[in-house]
Amino acid sequence: MSFEETFEEYINHYTAHKEKEIKLKVIKDAIKAHYNNQEERLLKVNGVVARLKTKKEYRVKEDIYEYLEDYGYLPLVVSVNKSLEKQFNLSSAKTNHKSSVRLYTGGKAIVDTEVIASKYNYFQSYDLEKLSDEFKRSFTEEKLAKASLEEVKEQLKEEMPGNSISTDYGTLKLTETYDFDMNAVFDRVSKNKEAFIKMLEQNVYEVIIFPEETRILMSGNDFLGEQTVEVLYNKPNVKLESLFVKKRAFNQYKKDGYVLSHFEIDIDPFEFFKTCKVSKTKINDLIQQGIIPEKDIEPFLEVVGETEFIEVLNEGSVEQQSNLHHQKLIERSQKYRSNTEEHYVVDNSLPSPTNIKIDIEDFNF
Repeated sequence: MSFEETFEEYINHYTAHKEKEIKLKVIKDAIKAHYNNQEERLLKVNGVVARLKTKKEYRVKEDIYEYLEDYGYLPLVVSVNKSLEKQFNLSSAKTNHKSSVRLYTGGKAIVDTEVIASKYNYFQSYDLEKLSDEFKRSFTEEKLAKASLEEVKEQLKEEMPGNSISTDYGTLKLTETYDFDMNAVFDRVSKNKEAFIKMLEQNVYEVIIFPEETRILMSGNDFLGEQTVEVLYNKPNVKLESLFVKKRAFNQYKKDGYVLSHFEIDIDPFEFFKTCKVSKTKINDLIQQGIIPEKDIEPFLEVVGETEFIEVLNEGSVEQQSNLHHQKLIERSQKYRSNTEEHYVVDNSLPSPTNIKIDIEDFNF
């Protein structure tokens, strides 16, 4: 099948799914209308649940990191800084890595939402019993239509002649989305470091630490990781390339009298995660999922906006959703505690004449 034929099939499946999606929304709106005519916060009929939820917009306070660490939430709510992603190869830490295709229509609608919705106005007169049956049927139909659409999108992705192509409906582009396992990010960052070391005079060295490109004057008896600067300077260099410095710059450093050495630095996980930005979206998601108790975290948040909405879903989906998110929390919290016990550093290092300490703040995460 040619790309043009696959694209035509994609448009057909897109249209079919959109109709199922709009029909399901009309049914949900009809159920919500019944919900609004009662006083309870939960409506349940024939395995269909409608519940009132509140989404809040937060501004985080500085002392939130301590609370998040104490309860094991910290790796779940921080995000990778762009500079960190540029400095390190974090591909092994990526999760939920998905590639797909997306059609950018520039505001042009492929289907007429209002026309399709008007076909299903009769649902507004249904009672809850009939609506619950229609919801379950329509819910399944929408899922099947979406699965068929995703299959065609996968085929279309494979047949794309490039990353972007113009069509009669708009521009079709390859897209990529992913998140990071922050525990895996920490494991990557807390290890490989490189130092270009140059002796300026007897027992005085200029050290450039990568990937942060931090310049420090150190004595030969000062430590980089577990070894002294003098040992690293005199250690035979078996690698001809740098992990972080391009070949031209690497050769220039060698020409200028620098020696490349490799070392590791133990980093306190809490100090590392404090350099990462707390995601308000992730915090709100965990609150909505019931993982973080809102009353416990409220002292560390400032509410700047609030929106109420009614959620309609299958009763089984509520329990499955809760179990899935709690299992994810348990696994990541256990990994974080393991990191903390293994990597937390008590300051009992061997004394050196100048006792220079490399602080986490010296590094541009």
